[in-house]
Amino acid sequence: MTIERRGFLSRASLGMLAFFGTRPVATGVATAGNSSAPLEPWLEGLTGRHKQMFDVAANNKGAPLGRAGNFLTVYGQAYGLKDIELNVVFGAHGSGLALVLDDGIYSKFGLGAHWSIDDPQTKSPATRNIFAGVGDPAASFSPSVASLQKRGVRFLACMQAIAKLSRELAASASMDASAVNQELLAGLLPGVTAVPAMIIAVNRAQEAGLTYVYIG
Repeated sequence: MTIERRGFLSRASLGMLAFFGTRPVATGVATAGNSSAPLEPWLEGLTGRHKQMFDVAANNKGAPLGRAGNFLTVYGQAYGLKDIELNVVFGAHGSGLALVLDDGIYSKFGLGAHWSIDDPQTKSPATRNIFAGVGDPAASFSPSVASLQKRGVRFLACMQAIAKLSRELAASASMDASAVNQELLAGLLPGVTAVPAMIIAVNRAQEAGLTYVYIG
């Protein structure tokens, strides 16, 4: 290699160092936007021996709640484990949102008719959330959202699915979709956490060590 050639390479190397030295180097860790990342309290304290994420895309007349209840009950019966030794995260989207919206939303927007959910007491489209387990326990589906929450189940609702439902309900009622969206978010059952998107919540749950099951 000639002296001129070596001199050129040396100058080029110094130039590259100067160029990259003025720019952040990718390390695999986000360097921007972390301060505005969504808070995820639903991921905290998941220390159970067995951890399960239920991805619930349809209400199936309450059947997914039964699946979550069976997870807890059968682990207790067959393995002698207490609820506190288990973690269940229940993520509702699609028509699964029917399980986690309150009576006021059901009544105002006719969700019983929208999703073909009949009230077993009236035999007509439900104007209340029969899956909630608030008020008279005898008048609710079993296991209810409230009874599962008491056993430690954490409920999520997908904001993308809520936005889609808002557009559908707004179109049928000639209302503003953004206003309906705010009402639906405010009308989630107590203790239900709204997450940006269920597909992200599923990813976050799996990264935290939860196994996954889809209930369509």
